Amino acid sequence: MKSMICVAILILIVGCGRDVRPDRPPPAPEIVEVVVPHYVPVKDELLAPCHWIRNAPQEVIHSVARGRRKCLEVYEANIEGIRKIRGQPVPQQESP
Repeated sequence: MKSMICVAILILIVGCGRDVRPDRPPPAPEIVEVVVPHYVPVKDELLAPCHWIRNAPQEVIHSVARGRRKCLEVYEANIEGIRKIRGQPVPQQESP
């Protein structure tokens, strides 16, 4: 029994004496580019909702249609304004 313990200890000591590091250096870390999205701020007036009468009696249908047309034109102008600022660089914020 004592001889088995001695053999086990000798095996552990011999295993610890070996150099386990490789002869060549480890490979250099790989550089990975990370794309960070930047969002251009949109002015609040381009995002403002347009209000029109949604439910009205038949007698005022023409004024309701004019109101909806006016809102459609406002929304189309807002979309065009957003398209104009799209693709421009993000404004730099001042650091305090």
